[in-house]
Amino acid sequence: MIKKNVVKYWKVWTALVVSIAILLVSFFSDTINRRITNDIEAGAKIVVAVDSTEYGEALVALWDTTYPQFRGVVDYKVVGDYLDMSVDIIYGRLDEVYEVQDQLLSFSETYTSHESNKDYYLQVDEKIVFHPVYYDGLVFVYNETMLKELGIDTLDADGDGLPETIDTFEELFLLSEAWGRSIPIYHEKPLSSVFPIYFADLWSFYPFLTVGGWSLQEGENLGYDEESFLATVEFLYELGNYRWVYGEKTWNYETVIREESAPFSMVGDWMLYEVNASEIRYARFPSYQGVQLKPLVYIYGYSINGNTSYPITAQKVIDLLGSSEGIQLAVDYGNHVAVIPKEIYSRIQIDSNNMIDWIEAYRYSQVVYKAQVLKEYYESELIELFEKVFNHTIMPTEATEQIYKEMETE
Repeated sequence: MIKKNVVKYWKVWTALVVSIAILLVSFFSDTINRRITNDIEAGAKIVVAVDSTEYGEALVALWDTTYPQFRGVVDYKVVGDYLDMSVDIIYGRLDEVYEVQDQLLSFSETYTSHESNKDYYLQVDEKIVFHPVYYDGLVFVYNETMLKELGIDTLDADGDGLPETIDTFEELFLLSEAWGRSIPIYHEKPLSSVFPIYFADLWSFYPFLTVGGWSLQEGENLGYDEESFLATVEFLYELGNYRWVYGEKTWNYETVIREESAPFSMVGDWMLYEVNASEIRYARFPSYQGVQLKPLVYIYGYSINGNTSYPITAQKVIDLLGSSEGIQLAVDYGNHVAVIPKEIYSRIQIDSNNMIDWIEAYRYSQVVYKAQVLKEYYESELIELFEKVFNHTIMPTEATEQIYKEMETE
């Protein structure tokens, strides 16, 4: 009887040991496998917001190629340029993402950041929560071929993107003064303008407001009571001393470049084109009294939604987007100029000859971080006052005093 019980218990014990061993083997096998596969969650499914089907398909293909053992884990949803919080990885403008920063997951140390892109990373508690992908804004543009034919030296000796003969507004003042006395003829037609300054749009006019070091900022009066803003208004008054437009004053920043009726203008990244056989160059704005003029620029990019059920896998997707292969994806399939860190220029294949010029020009822009500040700027309705200063119908000090009074009554 004792022998039978011993045998019975031995069988039970053996079965228990075997079961535990199987569980341990299964556990450690799964752990090892998870380490090999970079620790993504079991059954993970990640939906990434994208601005086009082409980009979405390319992203899925890149993931499947990079992680063939996890084919089908990543899918996409076309959302255009609108913030959609229903997905695991959201896509949107930095100023919009800023408004939902408390709903985002911070990136892990596996994400590769770059010093040259430091102004584009939104951070929460000193941790990055936004991966920059595209620029959307205006840059300075000049027709290099036209300038050469008009006898202007186009040597860029210091390599800053602008020839020394036109890299400051002081030099453009002299050019405008000379051409105002005798309008140049190019391709048998007189120029329509030197630079088509237009007052009806605060976005495109913004660079001219930064000459005193003023910039959009959060706080009372948006900084309109600063000395830097007075310097801005004084610059507008001086700008009005010169003749910039010879014909009708209208929005034609793109037109004058396309029709080759002006050597200088400003254009957006959606206006990439060639003009006949002319060499069109994109660069930073000229400076004034040593201060760099800065246009506004939106930055589009990706963040991890705090509601995702698969944060580890989502991080892997962000890491992939931030890799050279992910950035190449943005270059090949993007609708805007891609944000390419200067540190990896040599690793990215760029077909457009002027893509790097665009990127370097955007580095001299002011990034829009807060939508509310920009909204207040638009609602300020100051453009008519700026035009009066330009036309010398009101003095700079009068203009600033009027602005202060309006701000005090609001």
